[in-house]
Amino acid sequence: MSKGTLPLSLESADRIMLQLIERFSPYCERIRGAGSWRRGKETVNDLEIVAIPRVAVTQTDLFGGAVKEENTLLSYLDELANGRHIQKGSSWGKLARYFTMKVGKTAVSVNIFTTLDGGAWGDLLLLRTGNALFSKTMFSQQDEGGVLPRNMHHVGGKLWRDGRVVPCYEEEDYFNEAGVGYILPKHRTDDTANALAVTFRN
Repeated sequence: MSKGTLPLSLESADRIMLQLIERFSPYCERIRGAGSWRRGKETVNDLEIVAIPRVAVTQTDLFGGAVKEENTLLSYLDELANGRHIQKGSSWGKLARYFTMKVGKTAVSVNIFTTLDGGAWGDLLLLRTGNALFSKTMFSQQDEGGVLPRNMHHVGGKLWRDGRVVPCYEEEDYFNEAGVGYILPKHRTDDTANALAVTFRN
């Protein structure tokens, strides 16, 4: 949670999250709330959002091919920061941006995580929904207390099997590929993670 912001009730977080998604949607191919808000926690510290930014071609060659492209979501966030409508946080890169902004009279901490790969959407949404131990269990191999067999691993934001990328266009795809029945966000707890580790232990 950023300095100067206070935890939000789930009711307030619901209202603000919907406003943020509506505001950023024109700059995204896909966008969704994640983190503790998606898990339905009574108190939400940071509003976490995952997105596939919309990319616009800003310059073409003589044959109409793209020469220069613009990540419209990142450009919009830069514009907001330069106009001091948001305050940059500890991360301000291409894949993750943390910032503080005011929604009405409320200062909120927002973390946006992005990918341009539609086949990694499911991975990103699962990872950023949490909780931390549940995500670690889902992305680790069985000999490390996770659910993935030895021929599978997760690196670079993608799931791999036998040296080949396994696209996960939806969160359910990742669960299926990992051999885990889909688990609702509200049940992604430490207890569930520990139970999975025991079930998949070699």
